[in-house]
Amino acid sequence: MNRRSVPISLTLSVVLLLWAQLPSVAHNFGSTPLSSSSLTGNSVNVGNDYIHPYLKSGLTSNMSAAVDWSLANVYDPTALLAFTTTGAWDTVLYNSYYGNNGLLGWHRCPESAQQGGSHPRHYCMDGEIRWNLSYTATFDTQNERRGIVCHELGHSIGLRHSDDTVSPGSCIVSRGNGNYGGSWSLANHDFACIDIYYAQGGGIC
Repeated sequence: MNRRSVPISLTLSVVLLLWAQLPSVAHNFGSTPLSSSSLTGNSVNVGNDYIHPYLKSGLTSNMSAAVDWSLANVYDPTALLAFTTTGAWDTVLYNSYYGNNGLLGWHRCPESAQQGGSHPRHYCMDGEIRWNLSYTATFDTQNERRGIVCHELGHSIGLRHSDDTVSPGSCIVSRGNGNYGGSWSLANHDFACIDIYYAQGGGIC
C-alpha cells in the first residue's frame, strides 16, 4: 500500500493488463519485469501488503461499474483489502482511445514509480491499468467488461497468465482475441495463490 494515508470511505474499483505476451506458467503467481518502457509495456506486480487501493481516473460509467463489481465480488472477499479511493493508491485505473494496437488493456509499473523488492516479489506502489476504448465493440457487454477488469486487476496483485489445466475457467487465462472463456471471476487455484501470499507471509504458490 502507498505510504500516503488511505481514506476510510471505501468504494470499489480497478483495471488490468489484457493480452500482454506474459508466459502461462504452472504456478501463475509472482511478479514479472516490465516488458517495455513504452506506454503499452506490460508487467505483473504484487502488493507490498494486503491493502490495495485503486484510484479511478476518468473511467466511463460502464468500466467504473465493472471495476466496482470485480473488486466487491472477486478480489475483496480474498485476503486482500481491495477498494477504490480518492486519496492514497497503489494502482491508477485509466481508459482511453489508444488506437488499434492489438491490446484491449494492460497493467504496468512505470519506471518512475515507487517500487521495491525483487522478482517474484517485486512490488509497485504507483502502477497503472489502462483499457483501450478503441475496441469497445469487442467488450461491449456487462460480462465482457467484468472479464477484462478481472483479468487486469489480477496482474496488479501478482497473478500471471495461466491456462485451463491450472486455472480452469479463470479470467486470468490468456486465450487471445479478447476471449476470457465466458469467465469474469478466478479459479480456486488463483484464489489460493492470493491467500497464500497476502495472508501467509508472502508465500509463492
